[in-house]
Amino acid sequence: MKDSVAPAKSPRRRSPSYPGSTLEVAIQRARILYQAADRHPMPIADILKKWNFSNPNSGNAQVGYSAVKKYGLITETGKGKDRVARISDLAVDVLNPNPNQAASIEKAALLPTMMRDWWEKYKLSLPPLETLNYDYIAKGQFTQAGLNEFVRIYRANIAFAKLDPSATVDDIGEDAGDPDSFTHLNEDDSSEPIRRRKPVRKGMMSYTIPVARGEDVVIDGAFPLSEAKWERLQTILNAMKPAIVGEDETDPTE
Repeated sequence: MKDSVAPAKSPRRRSPSYPGSTLEVAIQRARILYQAADRHPMPIADILKKWNFSNPNSGNAQVGYSAVKKYGLITETGKGKDRVARISDLAVDVLNPNPNQAASIEKAALLPTMMRDWWEKYKLSLPPLETLNYDYIAKGQFTQAGLNEFVRIYRANIAFAKLDPSATVDDIGEDAGDPDSFTHLNEDDSSEPIRRRKPVRKGMMSYTIPVARGEDVVIDGAFPLSEAKWERLQTILNAMKPAIVGEDETDPTE
């Protein structure tokens, strides 16, 4: 009887390091930490609990924390159980209205190595997915799932930070938006109106939606959306709920 030889297993491929969430989600998490601790350090396990990660040792928790760190929004000290983190100077500029806020958001978007490399190489014009598959999967180290996820994050970050195609990493463009210029879509004496901001760039529209008195949610995008895109947006928002929804509180509008 011939001895059978098991085929050698190919090593499991791991994608290169990239932020595991969009910049927008990372900023929301930084805001939660800023509101909870101001600029004081907090144990990392407690930070992750503030971000609604029930198990601070889970993969999702570690990926979420790492993303905020990659964008430069937190600084970390200590080792092991003594590790603590606090909001960075960059995060303070990102979170608080100031003359450098837009530039700080743009800087954060390009801090992760993969974001910076792709921006220098592609700007707003990513090649077709087939080309990316060849360059980064066939010839590179990405998995298909990893590449697809990073393409999504890259596009979301460029749109969120409103990066100027002429900008370089060392010379990031000025903010083109005018947050104080609005066009009212409707008037209602009993509630604040949904407001449409001036387009931040051609083909894009921004809506400011009041969710409570004095509190707005801003949505930027290429509107109108198709029904399929609307359903996908709702799915993504539900997935982001742990990062953007906190404890219940009394609605100021009631």
